Amino acid sequence: MKTKVKGRREPALVDTGGAAAESQLSEAWIFNTIESNFLELRWLRRGAHWHPDHRGRNILIPLTFGMEEVDPQAHLRAEVERLKEELEDREHRLSEYLCPYCDAPMTTQMGVPLTDDDEGLLVEYECGYSATDGETNHPCPSGPEFPGWEEYTFTYSEHPSESYHKWTCHPVPQTKRAKTLQLSDGHGRTQEALASVRQRHDRYAGRRRGGRP
Repeated sequence: MKTKVKGRREPALVDTGGAAAESQLSEAWIFNTIESNFLELRWLRRGAHWHPDHRGRNILIPLTFGMEEVDPQAHLRAEVERLKEELEDREHRLSEYLCPYCDAPMTTQMGVPLTDDDEGLLVEYECGYSATDGETNHPCPSGPEFPGWEEYTFTYSEHPSESYHKWTCHPVPQTKRAKTLQLSDGHGRTQEALASVRQRHDRYAGRRRGGRP
């Protein structure tokens, strides 16, 4: 491995299979040696580690490979810091696939036509949140755009000839937030058709999750 970085100005990348073939050691032996920080802990020398995106497959060989460790505790602290940065990077990349308000997983990501000449990106999440190019189509129950029940008014239509659905309740959004949560009409034998509209609103709100701090 030392020869791989000799004369270089940046770390070298070697695949595990190639390293095994060249050294005539098994891939399992190489894997265990790197995983256990054997060189660092047994010989107090700087060892190799995995490429952050290809653990077990690609070995990253630092320019200082094989050099004597002056402070083994400093190495361990540096390794902890490196793993912390790697974890933060992975969490950041993962967050691109989670609802920005409640961390619900993404269910849909696709292009949708906006005009004859333009296309937008539609994303939908398990919590119900939906947006096209950042503009909310349907709010997240845990987000600031989710409307309260008081943000609607209601009108009624009577249908005397109907045997069951004699009344229809029409929810009318009164705020910008309410317009992002279009509640469908409710039907019933009496003006209690309002209750079916309330149930729909509560069902949407019931998807509420913990949300991000």
